[in-house]
Amino acid sequence: VKLITTDVQPVSSDERVIVAFNRFQENPKLLCLPVLKGKKLGGLLNRHRFMENHMIGKYGFGHSLNYYRTIDTILEESFLQVDQHMTIEEVAKLVGTRNHEKLYDDILVTSEGYYLGIVSVSEVLNAMMENNLVLAIGANPLSGLPGNDFIQRKIRQLLEQGAMFDICYIDIDYFKPFNDKHGFAKGDDVIKLVADLLVKELEKQVIDSLGFAGHIGGDDFILIAPIEVSVLICEAIIKNFENNLRHLHDREDCLTGFYCSVDRKGMVEEFPLLSLSIAIVSTRHRKYRTYAELASMASELKKKAKNSQGSVIIRDQRLR
Repeated sequence: VKLITTDVQPVSSDERVIVAFNRFQENPKLLCLPVLKGKKLGGLLNRHRFMENHMIGKYGFGHSLNYYRTIDTILEESFLQVDQHMTIEEVAKLVGTRNHEKLYDDILVTSEGYYLGIVSVSEVLNAMMENNLVLAIGANPLSGLPGNDFIQRKIRQLLEQGAMFDICYIDIDYFKPFNDKHGFAKGDDVIKLVADLLVKELEKQVIDSLGFAGHIGGDDFILIAPIEVSVLICEAIIKNFENNLRHLHDREDCLTGFYCSVDRKGMVEEFPLLSLSIAIVSTRHRKYRTYAELASMASELKKKAKNSQGSVIIRDQRLR
């Protein structure tokens, strides 16, 4: 979970107060204005305090008294400035140290000391809640999908309820040599792509609460779907994944259909383009009592799937 800054054009400390007044008048939603002194942040103008103290004033003559003054003469130099790389938790702690009057002032975000944008306190709180939710379900930080512990609890719950469903175990073929050649950043893109495809196809096909996508770890994913649509979903995932191969691989690799990387023994070897092996275990005709039984059956099916070239779906057809 990251904080998303809003780009609010700052005013300069040597500009007239009327410039700030006009900015607030033009944008009723603008709560704070960052002020630059030269190229660096020099302060902040809070809409309500600015209007009350400087545009209205104690006797109602604020506008006339301050019309020709420059912003630096009324500037609030006490403000919260944070670096863009600070964690949400660090920012939240700093917010908590502010006095009550300025508790809800916008936070000014910088990059290498230079103004980047603003973040509202409400956005920090929302990000904290989202972050806590991610931690609560043990979500994978890269894909954002629930992790292994939550997956097992979910499946045990469905088995105890006697629900009928299909579990699709999805493995990315040749992911390690791809990662070794192209680097972790490109590998992360592959993981995020697969996670996004799982969620999108589930949303298209599943209208009840049975649909579920999880990230077991590494390049292994799991998908729970109604029996009637599980194969359709998996076929759509494979189709969209293959449509993205040209974005994942070099142009030359796409033309030849393979790429060179180092194998587990340290030898240079040719590897096919990335593909997906999907093993579908169904509870329709066979009763499973535990997650371990389902995982064991899936492991058998995945071995068969990975012996095939390219993306493949193998479904358990056993009746008992």
